[in-house]
Amino acid sequence: MNIGLRGAYNLGWKLAAVHRSETKPHLLDTYSDEQRATAQTVINEMRYDFLERPLSRTGMRVFETLIPLGLSLGAVQRWIEFTLSDLGMGYRESPLSWHSAGTRYLRAGDRVPNVPVVSDDGQWADLHHLLSLQYWTLLLRTADAGDEGVQRAREVVAKFRTQIRVAVIKPTDTATDRELGRDRLLMLVRPDGHIGLMARLDNTNALNKYLDTFLVQA
Repeated sequence: MNIGLRGAYNLGWKLAAVHRSETKPHLLDTYSDEQRATAQTVINEMRYDFLERPLSRTGMRVFETLIPLGLSLGAVQRWIEFTLSDLGMGYRESPLSWHSAGTRYLRAGDRVPNVPVVSDDGQWADLHHLLSLQYWTLLLRTADAGDEGVQRAREVVAKFRTQIRVAVIKPTDTATDRELGRDRLLMLVRPDGHIGLMARLDNTNALNKYLDTFLVQA
């Protein structure tokens, strides 16, 4: 069910964007690429799903012994919830995912983590509150809202027909700092909450090339 919902929205926002002439038609090809990769991931994982495949007698004894212990641990409970929700699935291998800078924890194609940040208006907010299902969002991670790279990025996105909201963000704590990667990064987030482009803030050429590949200029 979760995979079906993700797939339906993946196709929906792309169809809408092409219909409104905001993106180029070949954007629709990425739906097939991403959905086939997702399906293959699920098929591969099913080979190790003991809830779907019968265990041996020995395996069942081990399962009955260990599962109560595991379910009593908060970390295990959170891992099970995260895994079953499919929120960890991404599109790293998609042609719509371009990665040139960042960390091994967060890459283009990943779902943006919902971490607390300080936005450019000085307000604290959960990062997902800065995103929208209706348009792209360009997240600029820098401590200086007057950074020259911020202005250049705004000038680049202004050339394209589709709405792209620009938000300057700063991490609020060490954990958020680690999840968002190094300072002075830009993350172009798709309407479905996944990162399309991750690059250095001063690499506006990468931003312009990405947008020009998939979007239509005004």
